[in-house]
Amino acid sequence: MGNPVVTVVTLSYKKFDYIFHAIDSVLSQTYPYIEYIIADDGSPNFPMDEIEEYVRENKKENIIEFHVITSKYNRGTVKNINNAYRSATGEILIPLSADDEFYSNDVISKIVDAFLKNRCDVLVTSRMVCTETGKEIKRLPSLKSEKYIAKLDTPEKQHLAFITGEFYDMASGSALYIKKSFLEIWGYFDEKYVLWEDGPFLTQYTRDNVLSTAYEIISIKYRLGGVSNGKPNPLIQKDIDLYNNVDRVAEIAKLKELQKRKIEYLCKREMVSLWIPKLYLYLIYPDVMIEKVIYKIRRK
Repeated sequence: MGNPVVTVVTLSYKKFDYIFHAIDSVLSQTYPYIEYIIADDGSPNFPMDEIEEYVRENKKENIIEFHVITSKYNRGTVKNINNAYRSATGEILIPLSADDEFYSNDVISKIVDAFLKNRCDVLVTSRMVCTETGKEIKRLPSLKSEKYIAKLDTPEKQHLAFITGEFYDMASGSALYIKKSFLEIWGYFDEKYVLWEDGPFLTQYTRDNVLSTAYEIISIKYRLGGVSNGKPNPLIQKDIDLYNNVDRVAEIAKLKELQKRKIEYLCKREMVSLWIPKLYLYLIYPDVMIEKVIYKIRRK
């Protein structure tokens, strides 16, 4: 690929408290060929003129293209990111939430180098969880989790880790980078989901492919309280219910008994919110509870 054009996409919707922090972290990158797209999903208060003027005044020559895409109505994250990625001209697609920032000014260069080194179509890196004020809390995945992720070295192992929810923070959509040529063949993210693009994609991808990792790269400051991890959204719950009833359930026939019970437990847990029904689930799935405790201990 040499030095391919990279497309950075910032998705936004209603909340713009930190969007200029995100923009600054893109404009400060040292990589020579960056296309930057900001895609707003129908926000009534989107500061388009202010953003366009700010980028024009502060971008350097390495920002070879800049576009703002707006929607007349809110379509949801999955359609918004698909639309932005379809319009991208770069060979590597790099998301950056309006709440987050690149960790350093050479992150994009490191990501491109990792693609070249690993010869992969999909790459995940680590991310630094921060408070809303930017104070660093922890790196994900942790060094301890990396030890267990290293054992997930086949599509079968990685796929099972995702559908059973025991993937040790292996991947997050906030630090998930994809070649556009691959995504075009793949067919983009599954639009039967509204807000959740990464979980279903990773479940499907690992059926036949090993997910390539570059955890030595801390790519972003992942701000808590943002759009993707703030207050619970009922549309996310609908996506989770759909995932449980489609992607997870479709796997059950192929699995061992304990693995089946893990999925059954996960599906039923999402349907209860009161303490007594939750306690009942704990009692009828003791083997699953033991496995979950082991998993949590390993992560800490």
